[in-house]
Amino acid sequence: MKILKKKPNIVFVLTDDQGAWAMGCAGNPDVQTPNLDRLAANGVRFDEFYCASPVCSPARASIVTGKIPSCHGVQDWIEKGNVDGYKYPEMSKVPGF
Repeated sequence: MKILKKKPNIVFVLTDDQGAWAMGCAGNPDVQTPNLDRLAANGVRFDEFYCASPVCSPARASIVTGKIPSCHGVQDWIEKGNVDGYKYPEMSKVPGF
C-alpha cells in the first residue's frame, strides 16, 4: 500500500433522489447543471456504482459503515439500526488513506 505524503482534500457530495440521467455531465441535454458538471469535470465521478438501498437513510448508513442494510439494521426512513462499528471518520485515520 502506498502511503501519501500529503493527505488529499475529500469532499463527498451526495444528492437525494437524483438519478444519473438528471445531470448534464451524464449526457442529458435537457437539464442544465453547470455546478455539478464542473464538480464532475474536476473531481472523481462514479459512473458505475451500486447503491445499497433505494431509500435514503439505509443508503447513507451503508456509506458510513460499509455494510448492507441487513447488517447495519437501518431499513427505512424512521427505523433505528445499529450503525456502530467501522465508520468513515475512522477510515480517514488508517495509514495511507
